[in-house]
Amino acid sequence: MKVVILGAGRVGLQLARQLISEHKEIVIIEKDAKRSQEVSRQLDCMTINDNGNSLEGLQKAGIDKADFFVGVTESDEINMISCALVSSSHNKPVTIARVRNLDYSRTWDKRPGFLGIDHIINPEIEVAKAIARTVEYGAVSSVVDFEGSDLQMRSIQVEKGSIFEGKNLSELRAELKIPFIITVISRNDKMIIPKGISQIREDDHIWILADSKHFETLLANLEKPQVYLKNIVIAGGGNIGMYVAQYLQEEWVERTGLFQRFYQRIVGSKKRNVHIIESNYQRCKELAERLPAIQITNADISEEQVLEEGRFNSYDLLITATGNQELNIVTAAHARKAGVPRSLALVKKGSTAAIARNLGVDVAISINETLVNSIQKVIRKSYARSIYNFGDSNLEMLEINVSKRPEMIGKTIQEVKLPRNSLVIMVTRQEDHIIPQGNLTIEAEDFLMLITTKENIQELE
Repeated sequence: MKVVILGAGRVGLQLARQLISEHKEIVIIEKDAKRSQEVSRQLDCMTINDNGNSLEGLQKAGIDKADFFVGVTESDEINMISCALVSSSHNKPVTIARVRNLDYSRTWDKRPGFLGIDHIINPEIEVAKAIARTVEYGAVSSVVDFEGSDLQMRSIQVEKGSIFEGKNLSELRAELKIPFIITVISRNDKMIIPKGISQIREDDHIWILADSKHFETLLANLEKPQVYLKNIVIAGGGNIGMYVAQYLQEEWVERTGLFQRFYQRIVGSKKRNVHIIESNYQRCKELAERLPAIQITNADISEEQVLEEGRFNSYDLLITATGNQELNIVTAAHARKAGVPRSLALVKKGSTAAIARNLGVDVAISINETLVNSIQKVIRKSYARSIYNFGDSNLEMLEINVSKRPEMIGKTIQEVKLPRNSLVIMVTRQEDHIIPQGNLTIEAEDFLMLITTKENIQELE
């Protein structure tokens, strides 16, 4: 598989690094000569110093032989125009454009395939959805949903004194009598695919897969009870903060009709009290006009007295969504000590999210990680129905259809010779989603959800 990536910023670099680890052929186009040289030294792929919105630059990258073209520069217009140029090539690859402008996204929603773009991904919308989804489930962990299923995967920190501490996975399943599986353990910056004898320790960060109705019991045993968050304050009135407020405001969704399908699936029907704090006075005026039902305060969240005054102690959750990830982390951590029950911080990189959690922030959501996951879902769609990247680690989750592998049908999970360091965490069978034991027999048309290392992706393909 060949993928041409336009733009060698953080997202382009992270996407290229992941695809290279899976032995994909990658070509990066970057107009900045210095940045192009830096990327060339860091990655084992072809790097072209040229403009992506020119046919010459695209031809140098061998666009006619590419399977995918991904435009992830900082310019919406360049990403879209380059996709339009690519769509005119003889062997048209699948085109993906990162687009922030909501008007462009709306136009594409009404006219899919506009300008020859197969997929538009708005990073701010994707992140706002992820935050809203997390709020709906109590902001005790990040939440991964699986389409058509009640199963979820949540990432949670193990606190001292919970019944998870010191127990292995087999003991926990027997004691709790709930079907669940711990898919990954993060310990001392290492990601571990666990076995039944793997022991859970204090401060482990674990990813749990279970039915949504069972998470209330699991979270209670982890000393992290799930509660309804009614009063929410958002620090940062940029696009992401505004979109989150809109998602959480039922009246806005009903009035505009935007995001209705997402709202009905994720956001609850109870009324929420949402409050935005924004340091820019002009932006506050704009927000007040666009969101008349939401309280807007013109204040700088970085000023100590804003939190120390105690005016936010009555709120259930603080979401820090400014453009400064360090400020987001520090403010979210400080808010917990100032009496706010839950906090959520927006960060750029997955590795920074781990730092935030270690500082006491309940949930940290990475912009880059969310965007790269969205792009990877499109690229993997030909053979995998779902995908999730575990931050900057070497692990991925994907779902494979076994119908084309008759030699697997009739065998149990433990009899299937999967690549080393691979774990089957879920089996989808028609309308059923099963958390498997090793003795589960695979049937025709099953889909296997796996955790594996990036080195195994090509073998699994």
